[in-house]
Amino acid sequence: MKKALVLLVALFATLIVFAQTSKNVSDQKLCESTRETNTASAWLIYLKKFPTGICVPEAQFAVGNNYLVAQQNSEEALNWFLKAAEQGHAKAQYNAGAMYYRGQGVPKNYGEAINWFLKAAEQGYAEAQHNAGTMYYIGQGVPKNYGEAINWFLKAARQGVVPAQYNVGIMYSRGQGVPKNKEEAQKWLMKAAEQGYAEADNYLRMMENRGKNSKDIDWYYLLRIGTIILLIFMWLAR
Repeated sequence: MKKALVLLVALFATLIVFAQTSKNVSDQKLCESTRETNTASAWLIYLKKFPTGICVPEAQFAVGNNYLVAQQNSEEALNWFLKAAEQGHAKAQYNAGAMYYRGQGVPKNYGEAINWFLKAAEQGYAEAQHNAGTMYYIGQGVPKNYGEAINWFLKAARQGVVPAQYNVGIMYSRGQGVPKNKEEAQKWLMKAAEQGYAEADNYLRMMENRGKNSKDIDWYYLLRIGTIILLIFMWLAR
């Protein structure tokens, strides 16, 4: 009797594992085929069949994007982006932050904006890192903090975000959040300028002109001091 009961339990457990494995395989297949189609209607079918499936955040983001771009319904778009964002979808977190920042489909809220930007930034989303840096630099939704600003600007700059490279250069030039460092400033400004960022090129020219002017001033004062010393010696020698 006991053996029969053990066998029955084992068989039941095997059937559960088999059913779960079959469901996971079906989920994966439907996810892959829907990803190829990549339409809102196809993702909605996926969500109906697998409401807790492996591709739910991706599906929710796709539906939100359809509402934003195709249907131009910002409120519904944000609703779907938030569903995906709460499950860790980085681009949905970024989009939610951007919509709160602009007041798109929701009242403008800088606190919510920086909250979602930071969540995406912590996952390495470069544009969110740049936006988080900007908000710390200005003091929007958070107290102004140059240290945090350059921290996030640097992360974005290293991923090739051109405005972030420019901002890093400016902050090194001014000594904001970091000690002044002309070489670091020029390095990052050059990176931005080489990618056609006009403001970076203009700032580099200004730094160059400022350097030339300071050298001219130095020589001017040296000449004056030399002249005064010479006149003193001539007067003493009389």
